[in-house]
This record gives sequence, C-alpha cells and structure tokens, in this order.
Amino acid sequence: KYFYIMADSGLPRVWQEVASQASEFIEVADANLLAEDTAKWETFGMQKKGAGGQRLGPYLYLLRGRANLEMARLGGVTDPDELLVKTTADLEKVRELEPGDPQAYWYLAQVVKTKGEILALKGSFEERNRAAEQAGKILKQAVEVAGADPRAHINLLTEKLEQSSVGTQPQEQIQLLEPEYLLLTERFPSSAEAFSALVELYRRLGHKNLDKAVEAAEKSIELDKLNVTYAINAANLHYRRFSIYGQNQEIHRAIEVAENALTLPDAQEVNGPRHWA
Repeated sequence: KYFYIMADSGLPRVWQEVASQASEFIEVADANLLAEDTAKWETFGMQKKGAGGQRLGPYLYLLRGRANLEMARLGGVTDPDELLVKTTADLEKVRELEPGDPQAYWYLAQVVKTKGEILALKGSFEERNRAAEQAGKILKQAVEVAGADPRAHINLLTEKLEQSSVGTQPQEQIQLLEPEYLLLTERFPSSAEAFSALVELYRRLGHKNLDKAVEAAEKSIELDKLNVTYAINAANLHYRRFSIYGQNQEIHRAIEVAENALTLPDAQEVNGPRHWA
C-alpha cells in the first residue's frame, strides 16, 4: 500500500512496483490468507478508512488491475492492449469475489475508455464515443448491483460530469446534472463523499454557484471531521469567496478551517514503512 499511495499521489513510475508486489503476494498466498480481512494488515497501511471489511484477495487484484491500467494509460509499455487484457481479468476477478465493489466497475469503465482512446489515436475516432457509452453502461450496472453504496452513484455521476464537460455546450450540460447530484445527497444524507461530489459539480459551474459550493463543502466537513482533503477544499472555497466579495468573515473562516486541518491525524508527519531507525 505504501507504493500504491506514492503512485496515486503523482509518482507514476511506481505503478510497476505496485503491480509486481501485488503479483508476488497473490502467487505465494493460499486461499485462506487471501480470504482474510485487510484490517489484520493495518500495520502495513492497508486498512480502508471509513469502510467496512474487505478481503485481502479482492484488494490485491484491484491494486494490480489499477496499476496495470495506469501503466497502459501512460504508454510506457510495448503492448498496452495486452496489459489491458490482464487488467480486465484482474478486475473481473474482483467482481467475482466482491460483486458489490463499485471500484471494480469504475476501473473496468476506465479500461474501456482507455481502449477507445488507443483506437482513436489510430484513426478510429468514433471508438472514443462508443467507449464512453459503454463505460456509462458499466457504471450503471454498478448502481444496480451496489446501489446501497454511495460510491457507485458517485462514480456514475462523475462519468456523466466528465462527458458533459467535453460536450458542445459544457456549462449547460453540466447544469442539467444538478438535480441528480442533489438527489444523491438526499439519498445519502450522511455521506460526506456525496456532498464532496456536489462541491465538484458547483466548482465546474463557476463563481455563480460559489455559495452552493461552500454550503456543500461545509456539510462534507461536518459529516467527516477528520478528512483533510474536505477541509482543504472548504478553506479554499471560503478564501475564494473572500477574494471575490471581500467579506472579512470568509477569510477568517478559511483560516479557521485550514488551522483545524493542520491538527488532523492525516496532516501529521509520521514515520513511513521504510523508516528503520
């Protein structure tokens, strides 16, 4: 997980190490070990915060699938198509072991879109649109299978938002998504992640929706007081509102939220897994 965090944080060259270590673990682990809950491995940073139990097997297949997908996207491999086939196999394995894991569907959708991009670069431009349509269908399946998980709905809306952003009239198309996002927060009123997704929608819509973005951001930190990312987003939005309207209470609130974020556990400097002293 240490290498996964590094790769996901913007060090793409580490994805190869993620794939390699996940493969080694999968090869040597027996069925009983792969069925264990990842919480037992939390000393290695593998426990998912704010989530229920997850078995080690699906977790490792998901990590390897994600790593191979990212390497194929980066284009630093001789045969990206072959790598995407392996990615699909791993993600299908996750769906077999954990049918309700929305992230397996999310990355399968990204595989389809990546294939479409590769074909588009070769001249088959219509494949990009076909891939986007197929990706949407996959994410709709996730909602059908894992409808009780807000992440499944967020993934589908995120894809809709991305497709709307590249349309001929992006602002108008994005605006049409607002009712769906509001419905998301109504369906999952205790999900900070749902309100954070709403923040992103309003951010895309520009400064006219800044007040709505601030309100949603405040709700997200109310629901998840330990999330540093949500706090940073809220502080930035308050600062932006101060910059536009010059309201002193906004800069004070931005400072208050930012200072509180610095005290949160995830904002503290701690020794990493490779610290031996």
